[in-house]
Amino acid sequence: MIARLFPRTALFTALCLIVCLFLAGPAFATRTWKMATLAPKEMGWSRQVREIILPWVVEATGNNLKWKVYWGGVMGNDEDYIKKLRIRQLDGAGLSAAGANMACPEMSVLGLPFLFESYEEVDHIRDGFFDTFDLYFQNQGFKLLLWVDQGFDETYSARRPLRTIEDFSRAKFQNWYGPMETATLRALGVSPISMNVMEGHSGYKTGVIDASFAPALYMVGSQLYTVLKFVNPMKIRYSPGVIVLNLENWNSLPQTWRANIAGGREGVTRPFLESNRTDNRRSLEAMLVYGLKLSESSPDDLAEFARRTRPIYDQFAGVLYPKELLEELQEALSAFRARQAGEIPGMSAP
Repeated sequence: MIARLFPRTALFTALCLIVCLFLAGPAFATRTWKMATLAPKEMGWSRQVREIILPWVVEATGNNLKWKVYWGGVMGNDEDYIKKLRIRQLDGAGLSAAGANMACPEMSVLGLPFLFESYEEVDHIRDGFFDTFDLYFQNQGFKLLLWVDQGFDETYSARRPLRTIEDFSRAKFQNWYGPMETATLRALGVSPISMNVMEGHSGYKTGVIDASFAPALYMVGSQLYTVLKFVNPMKIRYSPGVIVLNLENWNSLPQTWRANIAGGREGVTRPFLESNRTDNRRSLEAMLVYGLKLSESSPDDLAEFARRTRPIYDQFAGVLYPKELLEELQEALSAFRARQAGEIPGMSAP
């Protein structure tokens, strides 16, 4: 009966299609991906990953993509994660700003000293440049799944208040963030002490270091606040946090999954940022209640910090990031600030 309805060639083709569909089935089967991060499991950033990010990916893939997460540096540090991502021992990683810069040097531009003045500016640049940085990550073999915040880093010290250039020059600063941090510290008269982020606690306790840059949430989560005495809240730099994937693994996902994930990114980014920024603010407030003292710089000192570090912008253009990228960011920020001030770029006031 079937032979009369279908020619042999058509029947053979139909059977081949059925076999191919059967073999393609595992592409949609449940997968478990491994991700690692330095963040301790109970730290605010990790809580947001558990409560906001992981459910987003699971839902976007029809409950077919699960995560096994290694918290608190048990799989090494950011450099280790990047190596393991490249050889597919890890499928994803939550990277600190330093790790993001290792994986994608162009992202270093976001950490230029005093580039940003507010989170509103950060959000404007994120909205306009996410796809740009995603392409830079892809050129390195990674997919930028999410760009969130570490936060604006404050300046912490264990011995004396750090308000002026002279104060900075007498401090022993931990240097772990990369070449741009090294250049920033040297521009401020500091001889930086290289020490990875995980060694900070012992460095403070032994007196090898007595100062560092970090967001408040990290200082609370790592309990470093117990050895600190002063905090200067100036926004010396913005530090992003990112979640990245191995690009081959990302491309192996069904198109519908990738489209669902991309379509839901904005919906999870906003609550993540709001929660993280609230946690950073509350962490700083809690440390002040605990006993840390504010050591704020004067407007003149802030202007001097900015003047001393401004040459760094050009120093790393063409080295870590393209000069054109820096110029595009600066133009976008200038236009945004003009709009916020009610001005029209390119027109002088009457």
